[in-house]
Amino acid sequence: MTPFPDFNSGHDLDPKGFTDPASMVKTIEAVPYIIGGGCKVVLWLDPHVHKTGTALGQALQAANCTSNAWQDSGGCGCSGPAGSANCGQSDVWVDRCIAVWRAHVDKSYLSLGIAGFKLDQDDGDGDVGFADNITFASGLTGAQMHNTYGFAFQKMFHEMYQAQGKRAWMQSRGNYLGGQRYSTSSYSDGYTYATYVKGLVNSGFTGGGWAPEV
Repeated sequence: MTPFPDFNSGHDLDPKGFTDPASMVKTIEAVPYIIGGGCKVVLWLDPHVHKTGTALGQALQAANCTSNAWQDSGGCGCSGPAGSANCGQSDVWVDRCIAVWRAHVDKSYLSLGIAGFKLDQDDGDGDVGFADNITFASGLTGAQMHNTYGFAFQKMFHEMYQAQGKRAWMQSRGNYLGGQRYSTSSYSDGYTYATYVKGLVNSGFTGGGWAPEV
């Protein structure tokens, strides 16, 4: 069961499926784990946001964080009659946009005790990405964002935990130079043994970790 009403653009826990998420997290944390201590809850999340159907999307628009990234973002899983025209990715390099994300994530997830995130589709690539010729609020083009979005997105989440005096382990589909400073493992949609071996060996040259999608 997906925790979000839409595939990957709701960013609010579905109240029908999760009537008391705080109690659910505490119950899971009480389950003994083989290494010691309790289990932890990690959410699968990506940066696509529905621009009208969610409080986060409305707040990002009000802060002028979206530019024209909405109209050109395709295949991002937004439901509704307009489909992907209602969906896009906000800037995550501008302080005011980061503040909007932080306010939402702190209230909706970190306050529950969520221990980390799997950050998907933050590479801006393929059918779920954005066009090269769009312009984000920071002035960066889509082409420039392709290289740096994953790094900025996971950096933002790590800094949220650091502000609480905590550390978190995460997975991120995209990253960039300097990402080695964070406890983030990159991953990709590779499911064959040969792909796994190549990815694992080559990740050593980056100073970071890599894993198949799990």
